[in-house]
Amino acid sequence: MVDPQPGNDSGRSHDMDTTESSNPIFAIEDAPGAGRGVFARRNIQKGEVIYTADDLSVHVLFREYRGEICCQCFAYNSGEKQPVKDLLHGLAFCSKECRDIYLDKSDETCLAARAAVEKLIKMKASQSPLESKLESKPISRPTAEETAKAWDTTEIQATSIRAARAAASSGKAAKGDLKTLQRAASAPVSPDVINFLLSAVLMHYTTRNTPSRRSAFSELESEATPYVSHAELAEYTTAYLHLVCTLPTPLLPFISVSFLHDIKTRETHNSFGIRSLDDQGSEFFGYGVWPSASYFNHSCAQNLRRTRRGRTWVFSAGRDIAAGEQLYISYVSSEDSGGDTLGWRERSANLRRTWGFECVCERCGREKAADGA
Repeated sequence: MVDPQPGNDSGRSHDMDTTESSNPIFAIEDAPGAGRGVFARRNIQKGEVIYTADDLSVHVLFREYRGEICCQCFAYNSGEKQPVKDLLHGLAFCSKECRDIYLDKSDETCLAARAAVEKLIKMKASQSPLESKLESKPISRPTAEETAKAWDTTEIQATSIRAARAAASSGKAAKGDLKTLQRAASAPVSPDVINFLLSAVLMHYTTRNTPSRRSAFSELESEATPYVSHAELAEYTTAYLHLVCTLPTPLLPFISVSFLHDIKTRETHNSFGIRSLDDQGSEFFGYGVWPSASYFNHSCAQNLRRTRRGRTWVFSAGRDIAAGEQLYISYVSSEDSGGDTLGWRERSANLRRTWGFECVCERCGREKAADGA
């Protein structure tokens, strides 16, 4: 899996919609050839912090790092196990304080959902991964039409599963609905995919009374073909059915095909990799979306530094910046992933493969000229 970074002209966020004069440092304005971007309102000195993004919306910490990452502050200690464990919910924490903060944010429904998904993952641990069952299919990115067809078929199955669950208390569920539920429940599951989708469902549930927080995510740039392979698409549709089968009933109204597919289409170009902080980011153990941080456009000659501090991203000036300059980050390198060490050919290939555009920044032009390209 590639290390996700925010996408080009990634969209708008209420927390960062600063076109009015209320923000003295920067403004969101039209950027020629790149939709909209962030521009300095005044001179900014090197090292000055210009923005802190603390609005993590959806994320996943990979299963292989379970027990090594604090689920609250993302602390990581070179592979050492975290001292405070919550086996029922599949969580680990660096301290009781972090555990208490996490639990204070989670009501009984959220915790019941995490327990149900953790139990499901453990039950499926001995099954072959879903991708191994699809490895004979040629690797290709599903088209928008193929994706829509797969999700439409999945929604038909989900409707039967919901009907079976609703009728379970009376014992009058239709045989066809019960068979659909049993078939879905027996399928393999991708732990990382189902936990990512679970985080989206819980975000939807916990922000039900604050729609502005959800709208910040929904305004991000979307990708019409977000699945890198048919196997990945199958992992998402299967995980959706597992959630319909297992989540507490109060959460069922907050899960739908349209919502979860939309989450995937907007995550694709707006995710930040969650990496280790003390070893040049050599360990990549998850990713997440901070909507208010998704406005910065790309340049290989970025003038901003971005640093993760726990659950927040801090953006500061990497050099002196003059009023009127656009503020850039790099999509192919960052301080938390070892710095900017790639040559222009590697950067160009990365950007084409991941983001689908050719970089025309000053640095690329200079390096190409030097190579006679």
